[in-house]
Amino acid sequence: MKHYQVVHIGNYTKDTIIDKSGTRVVDGGGFNYGARATVSFMETVAVVTKLAEADAHVIDNLQRWGIDTYPIPSPHSTALTLHYYSDNPDERKMSVQSLADPFVQEDLAGISADAYILAPSLKGEIPASLIAHLSNSGALVAIDAQGYIRVVEDSTIVYEPWTEASTILPMVSILKVDIAEAAFLTGSDDRYEAVRRLYAMGAKEILLTWRDGALVHDGSAMYEEQFTYSQLLGRSGRGDTCISSYAAARLSASIPDALKWSVALTSLKLEKEGPFDRSAEEVADLVRHAY
Repeated sequence: MKHYQVVHIGNYTKDTIIDKSGTRVVDGGGFNYGARATVSFMETVAVVTKLAEADAHVIDNLQRWGIDTYPIPSPHSTALTLHYYSDNPDERKMSVQSLADPFVQEDLAGISADAYILAPSLKGEIPASLIAHLSNSGALVAIDAQGYIRVVEDSTIVYEPWTEASTILPMVSILKVDIAEAAFLTGSDDRYEAVRRLYAMGAKEILLTWRDGALVHDGSAMYEEQFTYSQLLGRSGRGDTCISSYAAARLSASIPDALKWSVALTSLKLEKEGPFDRSAEEVADLVRHAY
């Protein structure tokens, strides 16, 4: 059994991004953005992902950054189109061209972790049975709500009610939502009321991101920080970067300190398209000067 501080789980996605600067195809997937964030300040990081053989280059890229990889072949990679139609990163339309296979418990045989960060893109990718298995290990388990309310309808991604929430969330250490997902799940557009309602559903901590920053609620207090960036070029992967850096930091830091670290790291990621590629020293410097 090989043990890691952090293991990221999620399918690779081949993302076609459309915004005011044009159209391009990039390597996506929450595990990809997340692992690049956590490896900047954690010693042992691994990813478990499913993808088509034609997209194996993403595995080589991660290995060059010192990330252990456990790729599982799939007939197809997940292929998404993300259309950002305004300057607000929370406003986008998404469609699906193909899907990779879902995960099963056997996909994690031989590895263990202090924290598992689950980044499914769509409902069905990471089932409740796998979350239960990871939670029973005693590890910190962080999940992204998008992978439990997003479904494909006529090739377009839409939300549907999270019928398994009452089963899944009591097993979860940290639930991440963006402001749109929070409103859909709770019926409230007010982020403070939304995280209160989400906390009542069972997760130990709620991390909510919106255009200007991030908010954490643990049932007794709320903590909030603003993003600080010089230019907004790397909108895709914002939430993946934020939850991964926050969850990894929570292994040793308090909620306020972990949130400051996560928001600072995510701010630096937002300045450039693609996964985080800067140093922990730069993050620490931004925390000292801005938070």
